[in-house]
Amino acid sequence: MPDIRRGLLWEFVGRNSDKKKEPPERLEGLPSWSWGSIYGGVKWPSRYDGSGVKDDKHLVRMEDDCEVVDVLLPPNDRLDLIDSPSFLNPREPWSVRGQPQDKFPVLCIRARLQQVVVGGQFASQADLELAAGLSGRHKSSKNSRWKTVASPLARGTIAGWASLEREHSDGESSVVFALHISRTVGIPGGLPLGYMWLSHHAYNVLFVREVAFAADTYERVGVGRLFGKEFDAGFGYARERVVRLV
Repeated sequence: MPDIRRGLLWEFVGRNSDKKKEPPERLEGLPSWSWGSIYGGVKWPSRYDGSGVKDDKHLVRMEDDCEVVDVLLPPNDRLDLIDSPSFLNPREPWSVRGQPQDKFPVLCIRARLQQVVVGGQFASQADLELAAGLSGRHKSSKNSRWKTVASPLARGTIAGWASLEREHSDGESSVVFALHISRTVGIPGGLPLGYMWLSHHAYNVLFVREVAFAADTYERVGVGRLFGKEFDAGFGYARERVVRLV
């Protein structure tokens, strides 16, 4: 896929038609950001998700907000351990545990991060459809695997959805990071969210968590969309930084 930013927003849809609700199976040794790391079917969002034409100002469309600044490729003739000097150089290749099968490309992305709270499944079909509509997704694209998402500052208000490849296991909710990839703009319904105009935007994000072996290094745990003024403020205050996605 030539558009790598949209390519990062793949979503797991099931192993087959009879087992869509089964959790995905991760394939070890492949980067978490790649759809190839998941056993099963995946899909990507459309850049144009409305019923108009491309020059229609009300068309729901996607706009990029991050930059892939580097791709670190491992060499074939040597091993780079994570505690070696080359690991500190963002342009040098490295491996996770120093084994050939553990080497994989690392994406360096300049983007914004903020913490989010991922909860359980939606309480009702109506709530799920509302989240789908407010995030700019067609009703036909709603997924029963979606989890609720809220801002840490307003945990009682659902402001997004998450489709996870790695389920959290520490209770009703889990705090992870949202990595801002792009925005979907032109979504109808701005007034109910407190905006002064008839349309609004949603953030297309990867849900990530820090890995223990390096600073500013994260692995993907899911994908989703966020909306509302709490997340506007969070991404507005967050500074752009270069993170490594493994």
